[in-house]
This record gives sequence, structure tokens and C-alpha cells, in this order.
Amino acid sequence: MNEMILSAWIMAVALQEGNGRVDHAAYNRHENARGAWQVRPIMIKEVKRLTGKTWSHRRMHEPVYAKAFVRSYFKARLERGALLWDITRSWNGSGIAATKYANEVELRYWKKVGDQLAATGKGRVRG
Repeated sequence: MNEMILSAWIMAVALQEGNGRVDHAAYNRHENARGAWQVRPIMIKEVKRLTGKTWSHRRMHEPVYAKAFVRSYFKARLERGALLWDITRSWNGSGIAATKYANEVELRYWKKVGDQLAATGKGRVRG
């Protein structure tokens, strides 16, 4: 995947998580999600499983560190053949994956990330 597209997509996810702004200080107490990408502890474990590298959940408020973490997740998934749809969907981790509403929620999130990407002038997503 083109590095520029990957960078734009990663930023679009941060914009979606922050409702249109990148907020590195963000914290969701309910989900224990930190930083602009709203990283939850389960994602730290998943990236370690995929890459073997250990990351600090507490450091997800640090812009450079958090972006490197997210990039490592996206790249690890892409290397295993995942599509942006799969990666974005799992990043959302809506918590309702096993319910009948999962596809509806996932499609809404996918569209919102695509809208954020289009708003940056970097591209569009269909779906």
C-alpha cells in the first residue's frame, strides 16, 4: 500500500475518533481508551500478538508514539492480507460484533472514516 494513502487513512481514523479533530489528550473512561486514536488495552495486546513488540497504553497520549503504534497495527494487518475495510472495522471494535447490528454499525463507521478522509482532500472511500 502506498505510504501516503496509509498515512491519510490513519489520520482519518483519528479524526473520526475525535469527531472531526485530532485530540491527543482524549480519554474515554468507560472504555479505557486513550489518545487521538482511542486505543484500548485490548489493542495493545493485539499489536503485541501481531508484531511481538510491547507498547505502553499510558503513552497513547503522545502523538508520535501513538501514531507509530497505529501504523504498526495497520501494517501488520495489511501484511497478512487484510483490506482497509477489515482493519477499519476491527479498529472500531464497536463491541457488538456478535449482534445483528454489527454490519450496520461497521458500515456507518467505515463511511464516517471515508468522509473524514474526503474532507482532508486526500481521497474518497466507497461503500
